[in-house]
Formats: sequence, structure tokens, C-alpha cells
Amino acid sequence: MARVRSPNYPSMSLGDAVVKVAQIFGAEHRHPTPREVVAKHMGYSGVNGASLGAISALVKFGLLDQEGSDYRVSDLAIALTHPQSPEEKAGALNAAASKPALFAELLTQFKGKLPSDENLRAYLIRRGFNQSALNGCINAFRETMKLVSAESGISSSEIMAAMPSRAAHTQTRGPLELLEPSGATHRTQYHPASGAPPYRVSFIPNGGVEVSGLLTSQKSADEFIRAITALKLLLRPGDSAQPPAAEQGDESN
Repeated sequence: MARVRSPNYPSMSLGDAVVKVAQIFGAEHRHPTPREVVAKHMGYSGVNGASLGAISALVKFGLLDQEGSDYRVSDLAIALTHPQSPEEKAGALNAAASKPALFAELLTQFKGKLPSDENLRAYLIRRGFNQSALNGCINAFRETMKLVSAESGISSSEIMAAMPSRAAHTQTRGPLELLEPSGATHRTQYHPASGAPPYRVSFIPNGGVEVSGLLTSQKSADEFIRAITALKLLLRPGDSAQPPAAEQGDESN
């Protein structure tokens, strides 16, 4: 009988993954690092099942970037471990929590309040999970959602309500308010600490963020750059603007 393989999921919660990536950053900063060295920085004796699972979890959360056979601490990990503001950290937590494909699927499937473990277990079994993997997956998912809620002040139901798809961006409370799903563009304001005029921020339901504002000094420009960096974490990775249809036709000629 063929062994049932469970869909990929992080072998640990986001909180545990953040601790481990901080250990890697403390030793290597942003340098590309072989996996056997990464494993030792995380406290493992070497490359084995446990350390490979940990490295895989960090990659799934977007905390490590793989470069060939080496790994590098990601921009998202830096935003989590060395944030420039509470808003940046909260936004990074929300982004990392929805990075694993299975977690994003669960957030989409179960809108509203977190379901019971029994409900999650039944869903995962239908998805082809091996019985031995169920508890680990459910614990990692639930602990991750608890961390995001505790750190950002956003409840689990709000996190889920803000994610009808991967294009729905979970926002942070404070200058950047949580995006409530609706058919209209959600607008809010980001108030710079320098007292400069606020930036107008629009979150587009089908994906994208539009920002406009008045820069009055180099300090206000620096604050604007930091705000854009925080907003970048709320966008899907790899998205790029598509040229108009006419331009696409011109390129084909």
C-alpha cells in the first residue's frame, strides 16, 4: 500500500520560526550560508530530518531565501526581527503568517472565527493528510494565528476576514487600518511622526496599494520610504505591472 503523503506545511509555528531566523541573523547577518551551517546556528547537530524540517519551515514563512544550495535571511525576516516601527512588525507578521500555501488555504476556507480542531482535522484528512501529521499541522497553524493576533491586536476573525484570497492584504492597526473586504476601495491615512501632511493610502480589493502624499523635507521623504517598505510586505511576491494590451500587441510584431 502506498504511503499517504501530506500536503506541505511548516513543521513549526511562526513564533518558533522567528526565534530560529534571529539566531541565524545574529551569526551570519545577510550572508549566503550553507544549510549545514544554518542548521548549527539553529541549535541542531547537523543536517538531519529535524533541521531540514526547520529550514523548510523558515522558507515557507518567507524568512529564508534560497540561493542555489545556500540560504540568506530575507527582507521579511529583518522586518520581523528588527522592525522600524510596531506597524512594520505587525504587517510583517501578517505577511509571514499567510505565506505558507496551506495556511493561506485554511484562512480562505474558514472565514470568520477559528474553527475547532475537529473541524480542521476533518478538512485536512479530506486534503490527503496522514493521520500522524494532523496534530503538528493544526498546532503550527493555531499558534501562528495566536501570535499574529497578540502582536498586532487583530483578532483571528479579522485576519481571516481580510483574506478572501491571496490578493487580500492583512493590514495593521494604527496608521494603516485593517482592510475590511468590500466591493469598494478602502482608503485610510498614514500620519508621519514628523508632523508632515498625511499620506493617502488606498487598498484595492482585487490587489494593489495606491499611495499619494506631499513631501516637504528630507525627513518626510525618509518616513515615506519607510512607509512604502512596510506596505511592500502586504503585496503578493512577484507581482509586476502588466503592459497595456496595445503594447503587448506591439511587442509581438
